[in-house]
Amino acid sequence: LGVIAFFGLLCYWAKCTSPWVVMAVYGGPYLIHNAWLGIVTLLHHTDTDVPHLEGEEWNYVRGAFLTIDRPYYPIVDWVQHHIGSTHVLHHLNPRVPHYHAQEATEAIKKKWPDLYLFDPTPVHKALWRIASNCISVRKDEKKKMWVYDDPSIKAQPYEGD
Repeated sequence: LGVIAFFGLLCYWAKCTSPWVVMAVYGGPYLIHNAWLGIVTLLHHTDTDVPHLEGEEWNYVRGAFLTIDRPYYPIVDWVQHHIGSTHVLHHLNPRVPHYHAQEATEAIKKKWPDLYLFDPTPVHKALWRIASNCISVRKDEKKKMWVYDDPSIKAQPYEGD
């Protein structure tokens, strides 16, 4: 009901102004926001050496430690309350407030250094590596997990500026 009401409100707004105004003021920012959410999700849950688990191989803690902390550009990191560099914590305990997230992440790094994943690669290079190398998965029966199709693929160096 709420979605229908909001759609009706957008149509009324378009009738009172113009569809182009609605697209510029609402549609454009909506698309940019959703694209950013998709990129953030991809960056924190996918990489060439991060497997995907199923069945008895998966559990809450193991799944949480298969997310990746990545630093964003300083202004983005600040605006998003460091969610990029404290994302593993977000999966282990989402109730930790953002103003304690960095402190808690440091404790996680010290307590579980073998499980904690951090990738300092700049976001644009990491996104290129993931988009070009993480295309499909296959099941590794020995390890009982899904891995990216060709384990011999090494990360492609970023060729741009």
